[in-house]
Amino acid sequence: MKVLDTSFLIDFMAGTKKSKSKMQSILHEPLIVSEVTVIELLAGAHNSRLPDQEVRLIRNTVDQLNIVPVNEYYRMNIVLIYARLQSVHQMISHFDIVIAGTALALGAKLITNDKHFERLQSYFPLKLESWLYQ
Repeated sequence: MKVLDTSFLIDFMAGTKKSKSKMQSILHEPLIVSEVTVIELLAGAHNSRLPDQEVRLIRNTVDQLNIVPVNEYYRMNIVLIYARLQSVHQMISHFDIVIAGTALALGAKLITNDKHFERLQSYFPLKLESWLYQ
């Protein structure tokens, strides 16, 4: 099972060779997207030059994935991550905390290249996987 970070999906929808290769290699696994990833993608689309086209691309992409809502099952991990990062003054974006909490709750690998997720590994058993270094 893999949780797909926003940055991975942006690269995939842009058609980069490495992200497409990575997606091909993980298609046999359950692919999860947090609802906040969809929100991030759609917000970015509305600020793009071609918002209608971008929104269609996002919808076509995420419709093929398992979108999980933030609910009680994920919420506790999200709260623990937020509280820890706040206490050690190492905050990351709130959306990224939700994405990490989702991966942590599922025991899934988070597909990302965002290095700030690595600081969570000092406190939580978060598993990360890159698509640039295969």
